[in-house]
Amino acid sequence: MNPIDQQLFLWLNLSDQAPAWLMQLALFGSTVWPKVMLVGVLLALVLGPPQWRRASLHALLAMLLVWLIVRGISSVWPMPRPFVLGVGQQWLAKEPSPSFPSSHAAIAWAVGVAACWWAPHPMARTALLLSALLIAWSRVALGLHFPSDTVAGIGLGALSAWATLHLTRLIASRLGRGFRGDPPAALPPTA
Repeated sequence: MNPIDQQLFLWLNLSDQAPAWLMQLALFGSTVWPKVMLVGVLLALVLGPPQWRRASLHALLAMLLVWLIVRGISSVWPMPRPFVLGVGQQWLAKEPSPSFPSSHAAIAWAVGVAACWWAPHPMARTALLLSALLIAWSRVALGLHFPSDTVAGIGLGALSAWATLHLTRLIASRLGRGFRGDPPAALPPTA
């Protein structure tokens, strides 16, 4: 752990002087909101119109890819969590499993970025990314991850969403079916 990461962690980690609403927001962001996101993706896959089903399928593929990447990295490079090192304050019970990269942040950003490609309205894209940011922030605020853990998770999640979009386009072009058309989001076309 480098000194900048530790200083940033101590600044973001909630203390016992933190307002109760901020503590509740962090707990909500780590315990409730990830489940809400997953249920939303599954409901869109099963009950949504075709556009939502494609978006949720993309999000699930991105989640799976980033989960595999995170598991691989943490098994080869097991970094300790802040509370294992005696740094900061831990507010949520967690086993001392590897910290780097944050799977919560990675999965939240994989879902958020994947869904952003399909969301037609800028406000919807903003809400998706803010909800993913809430989850990433909450992991540091509750003392479960260093900022570098969540930043790595954010990057891996976004990269997984991008990779799965291009992979599904490639497969669809080879098979002539699947993800018909491009996502409607106003993103620059890719090669």
